[in-house]
Amino acid sequence: MVKRLGGALDRARKQFPAWVGAAGRGIAKRWKTGEKRRRLWRQHLRMARRISGTALLATLGAVLGQIAWPFRWHAARTWTRIWNWRAHRAQVKEDAIDAKNAAKDAKTRRAPVRDKVNDPGRHQDDTRTTAAPARGQGGTDVQVFARAAEQVQAAYARYSPPNMMSVAAEYDGVPEGIQYAAQAIAHLVRNTREVYPAHEAVAEAVSAVYMRMMEAAKLAEEISPHFRKVHEDDIARHEAPRNGWSGEVMWNIGGRPGGGEAKPSVFLRSAEQVATVYHQWQPQVMTQVAAEYESLPTGIEHLASAVESLARQSADSFPVDPSVAEMVSAVRHRLMKAVSAAQEVMPLFRRVHAKDLARHEAPRNGPAAEAMWNV
Repeated sequence: MVKRLGGALDRARKQFPAWVGAAGRGIAKRWKTGEKRRRLWRQHLRMARRISGTALLATLGAVLGQIAWPFRWHAARTWTRIWNWRAHRAQVKEDAIDAKNAAKDAKTRRAPVRDKVNDPGRHQDDTRTTAAPARGQGGTDVQVFARAAEQVQAAYARYSPPNMMSVAAEYDGVPEGIQYAAQAIAHLVRNTREVYPAHEAVAEAVSAVYMRMMEAAKLAEEISPHFRKVHEDDIARHEAPRNGWSGEVMWNIGGRPGGGEAKPSVFLRSAEQVATVYHQWQPQVMTQVAAEYESLPTGIEHLASAVESLARQSADSFPVDPSVAEMVSAVRHRLMKAVSAAQEVMPLFRRVHAKDLARHEAPRNGPAAEAMWNV
């Protein structure tokens, strides 16, 4: 009896580490597979917190406004404005979180770069498949930045602000929109330094483009304060109407009603997608990265064209002071300096990586033979 008990204890002691290891692996597996579920719960909690906070803030603003200006304040309209403003901010934050999570998932799914390099035991006839690069209809590598920026120009070309407060929103959105586009370029700078097998001089050249973009964004930050200063009386008619809206409308030209609620900035909303799309992009081969370097001038030109459209409408169509149109035009010229800096990236890349590019553009004895040098 004692022998059998001792033997059972010995077996349990020997198997205990295996039991612990199996349990630990099971817990780790369940924790890893539950990551998406935990993200969803965190998103629900953020949404509940934002809804309750926004409702409280909007109600407080509407009530205080009604108390301060009992005959000139529209509580429902104020509540809606605060709600829309907070909803827009929440959407921007969620898009940034989604882009970060997508980049994290893509990074965890990526196979190790050197998992088969210098492996003596690898069979000589081993064939490795490589993900095909994303290509457009013409057979060329897709230029992600240029295509996303083109959508900004296209969206802005179709947009006609219904009222001047919507135009004010465009002036407010120009600097932040340029910053979103600059974030995509900053992402390209970071990956050029830390991920792509590219020369440091290329990263410095792309960084110079980013700096020109941020200079344009800083210059654009001066537009909205200047616009609000020179049009202080016009804006006061909307933000603090005399004897309420019913009184202020008596000063409308021709007795026409206003254009309704102010629309959010189309430039800002579409430029946000440039950063979001670019953070989710994961190139597989360096020819795709080269296509991005080559597309930088075109992409920034699309952004400059959207800003130029705003400057032209400010000068020819909108009832604004000429100095406002001049300031918007100055931002467009600053963006063109970023285009000039971007035009230097691809020639530099081709110069410092001439041998690497030659292997792809002029493979020795054909692509199949050149592929024998693949690592």
